Formats: sequence, structure tokens, C-alpha cells
Amino acid sequence: MKEMEAVLGISRDEKDATGEFYHTRGQMYEQRDRLTQLLSEDLNRMDYERKANFMRKYNAFHIGKNAIFLDDITSMRHHSHLHRKAEIAKILREHPWWTELMNKVVSPHVKEALMSDEEREKEK
Repeated sequence: MKEMEAVLGISRDEKDATGEFYHTRGQMYEQRDRLTQLLSEDLNRMDYERKANFMRKYNAFHIGKNAIFLDDITSMRHHSHLHRKAEIAKILREHPWWTELMNKVVSPHVKEALMSDEEREKEK
């Protein structure tokens, strides 16, 4: 093989190949670490959201005088859902690009179905 390379005038630099290997391997490790970090952040966010949802429900749960817990639990879920929708609306107000994107992409009927009661009142 080396004789053929000598006849054809091909010179191989083993140092470049080794250096390229280590450089590429380093990039692969960096990419792996970045993706691992993103996954870890997503899992932590899910854990936080689960805890926040539990706290919302716990804070919204009040036992009435009639001791019918089904009504109390239904009320708790309703108040928790309203609080979550308000948090989502607040986050979306902080990121106006999302609203602009939805206005351009989503049809008016779907957009109306996704609107909160507050947004509907503002449009009227």
C-alpha cells in the first residue's frame, strides 16, 4: 500500500488523522453532555410542575360544612385549573412571539377555542 502511495505521490499524515479523531470525539462528547443536560433540566422541570400542581390543588381544597367531599374536590380541581390557565397566560404574555406565531399559523376557530375567558373579554 505504501509503495502505491509513493508511486502516485500521495502522502499521508498520520498526525492529522489522529488529531481529527480526537477533535471529532471531543465534539461528540460535548454534544452528548449538552443533550444530557437538556434532558436533566426537562426532568427537573417536570418534577417542579408536578409539585406546583399538587400545591395548587392542596391550596384550593376546602372542606365545606355539608361534608360532601365530591363537591369540594370538584371545586378544588376547577380552581386549580383556573390558576394553571392564569399562569400559562402570564408566561405567554412574557413571550409575545408565541402569540404572533399563533395568530399567523392557527385558524381563527382554533385560536378562539384556545383563548382564555380574559382574552375573549379583551377582544370584545
